[in-house]
Amino acid sequence: MPLNSAKLQHWIDNFYGYGSWDAPVWFIGYEEGGGAYSEVEDKLNYFYKPGNQNNGLSDVKNMHHAIPSSKNPTVNLGNLYFGSKPKRQPTWARLNKFLEGYHQLPIPQPNKFINANPFAKSALIELFPLPHSKVNGKWEYASNSWVNHSHFTNSSGQQWLLNRSSYESNVKQSRVINICNQYNKSNPEVVLCYMSFSRGSSKGSNQGEIRPEFLALANCLTVNGFQKKSCGGKIPFIYYHKANSIIIFCYHPTFRIKGTSNTDQYWWDLGNFASNVVKRNNPPCP
Repeated sequence: MPLNSAKLQHWIDNFYGYGSWDAPVWFIGYEEGGGAYSEVEDKLNYFYKPGNQNNGLSDVKNMHHAIPSSKNPTVNLGNLYFGSKPKRQPTWARLNKFLEGYHQLPIPQPNKFINANPFAKSALIELFPLPHSKVNGKWEYASNSWVNHSHFTNSSGQQWLLNRSSYESNVKQSRVINICNQYNKSNPEVVLCYMSFSRGSSKGSNQGEIRPEFLALANCLTVNGFQKKSCGGKIPFIYYHKANSIIIFCYHPTFRIKGTSNTDQYWWDLGNFASNVVKRNNPPCP
């Protein structure tokens, strides 16, 4: 049975991620991972209920406590990732290291790792709204068993959820505008756009450049008085800064990059670097 069209449309139009727009630190990713049908359906149901989101952002712990694991329905994702014996979520863990570095907190030993809720006082924002599994390379939403495609037809008659390209084209502009409007209202100290840096791709971007999908966002966020700089340290990245603000475009926290050390320590160092830039200390690249 296809996902409920009204709830799916509501999610696409309104879901931006987790946390608060007023937070001093924003993380902007490409899209959520996952994508098992049952988990997507449960997320749509949760987000559709009044009171479960604030201006497009939800509480990450509360949402995941409402979603049974597709692999073990007796365990909800909240207990899995935020319970007494939490499973390490690789992306969240590295973003949490960035926050620890930004606030100059000591790094816990790996065997004492506890998944905190890093998005309670920060924001985890997604450029594209739909959860998507990259395991098999398929675009799940093309299937008629997932989507009633007659509901998702644009003014040209195109059923735009049938492939990823038309989906991204249909939603990107409005999402970039909304994220930029929220940025101008909130003025966070730090924006970290991860998975925004290219390792070289078939879409025309070269290694070490901002990915084409993020260029419109980069141009929009940095329009007023930002200076652009590049860091070639352990893992290269580009950042823009002005006064007490920094915007970073970098690789994904879990990417394996040949000849580099993409570790918890590196993400702590990157957070510490951002903190020093905001404080105008002119730090060396991590």
